[in-house]
Amino acid sequence: MNDKGYVTLEQAVCPACGRAFETGNLLLDQRLRKRFDRFTVTGFQMCPEDQQKIDAGYRILVEIDRAKSDDMTPEGVYRTGEVAYMRCEVADDVLPGSKGHQFVWVGPGVIARLREMVGQ
Repeated sequence: MNDKGYVTLEQAVCPACGRAFETGNLLLDQRLRKRFDRFTVTGFQMCPEDQQKIDAGYRILVEIDRAKSDDMTPEGVYRTGEVAYMRCEVADDVLPGSKGHQFVWVGPGVIARLREMVGQ
């Protein structure tokens, strides 16, 4: 049995958290060839949860392990699972290189150290 179809649900991958999510779009093969799986990832886009934080004035810090990363691209970076949200004004002072970015990758221990400094 062929599980392929000519219609698929579009997904994007959040470059900050790495999760795939549905965009709400349907994709259709114009020649009606059965070539699609149920979901098709088409690229990178901020997920609604992370976009909401960005719109509220936060910068996303994502801890990565460079030694385990293939390269420094959204698909090649190895995320450790540690994520923090920092007000943009504070991030500009604490991490000056992050200015103008929606999210930044930080090395192991940075988020833990920031939490210690804040006392959380």
